[in-house]
Amino acid sequence: MKQVITVNQRTIVELKYPLDLVDCAIIDFLTEYTHAGRPAKKLLENTVYYSVSWDEIVTNLPLIGIQTRNGIQKRLKGLCDLKILQMHPDNQQTASSFYAFGENYEKLFFIQAPAEVQKPADVYPFEDFWNDYDRKEGKKPAAAAIWAKLKPEIKLSIKANIKAYVDTFPPDRKFAQPYPTTFLNGRYWENDSFLNPVKNQRPVKDATPRIDISKNTAGPGSFA
Repeated sequence: MKQVITVNQRTIVELKYPLDLVDCAIIDFLTEYTHAGRPAKKLLENTVYYSVSWDEIVTNLPLIGIQTRNGIQKRLKGLCDLKILQMHPDNQQTASSFYAFGENYEKLFFIQAPAEVQKPADVYPFEDFWNDYDRKEGKKPAAAAIWAKLKPEIKLSIKANIKAYVDTFPPDRKFAQPYPTTFLNGRYWENDSFLNPVKNQRPVKDATPRIDISKNTAGPGSFA
């Protein structure tokens, strides 16, 4: 049973569409019903049409007060007239009931931000992090999605320490540096290895060969 309605009512008012809450409930149900992959489909000229069952609508929307097929079809026709839905041409000749989402469908779920409202600048854009982190492997879109949810103060903290942290992974140890998605998912910026990268950096081994002078290797009868 459908629990909530997510259609943007403010958009409907602004566009002056003659829709009521019953229409909104039907639109919202069709959105979830089709995206769940349950109905049969038809493809016509690159448009996907979904089989719409009137009794599914009635069962899942008991409060709309419609119990008949004709009642549901009348509502669907009204949505087609507003180009929110699009009827398959074969519906007129057959008993099938296939509909696609029309050109005005997406308008019901998005609202354009007022021109005077500007999105604040990102304190540390993702592309800057991606380049500074210097391990361009793994799923970049997934890393970007995680980055978008971080608070500005966390991004600034990462920015302040990232260069020293990355420097602890020279080319011969780059394999040990976590992927960007691993770094973000694991909140590595909270680890001591990130906050104090110099302290935690492995010392460089002296490759100079050493001679053990404690042993006399000159042989019998030789002078030290």
